[in-house]
Amino acid sequence: MTKIWGWDKKPRTMLRYIKLGDIFCFQYDDFTYCFGQIIAKVTFYIAKIYAYTSDKPIISEDIIHNGSRLTELVVLDAYSLFDRKTEGEWRIIGHQENYTTSDAEGIYFAWGIGSGCRKSDIFNNTIDISEEEWKVLPKLAPHGDYNVKSHIVDDIYGKHMSDQELGLFMDYMKHYDTYVWEHRYIWIKAFLYAKYNKMEQAEKVIKDYFRTNEESRKKVIEELRKINANLWKA
Repeated sequence: MTKIWGWDKKPRTMLRYIKLGDIFCFQYDDFTYCFGQIIAKVTFYIAKIYAYTSDKPIISEDIIHNGSRLTELVVLDAYSLFDRKTEGEWRIIGHQENYTTSDAEGIYFAWGIGSGCRKSDIFNNTIDISEEEWKVLPKLAPHGDYNVKSHIVDDIYGKHMSDQELGLFMDYMKHYDTYVWEHRYIWIKAFLYAKYNKMEQAEKVIKDYFRTNEESRKKVIEELRKINANLWKA
């Protein structure tokens, strides 16, 4: 059974009340909400981020039960994000009773140092490892708001954009937005919509972003249409 109580009911959740199966929402930027679920605890809480975003903090039970994962699993600094609320805007918005993890077997996080290097999976099984293996595994270290958002963007780069596309993407961004790094998720959405021939969605992203700057809005939409027609569509 899944219960969703929404964004406004619990602005803060104390660390001791966070549970496996909790569903959370966080504000990525002024126009985008992302969603995830607490799936394990290995010293720190481990979460999956859904491949679903919205301009409102609303998610359906169908996405919770059947939605795909956007990134690799992330280790959360739950104390800062949900309890103390010292960075970003993160809230627990629901809970899935009797939650069991079904898509995270074989995923390990590294910790320790030198001869004490180890890895642990989400079921808290721990194995001694070499320093070489330690270097390539994700670390069992808590991530705050900035790190999680950077992780999301880096993962999208790796999955959906070539080096050439990334270079062009960065060049386009810097002409129109002083705060390109902070708002890069918005820009990635618009460019990927254009790339995959979804111009209506691409234009909506840009119109929402440049609400008060009509000149920039028109120029960026024109550039996206060029990308759609001439470069990435091929």
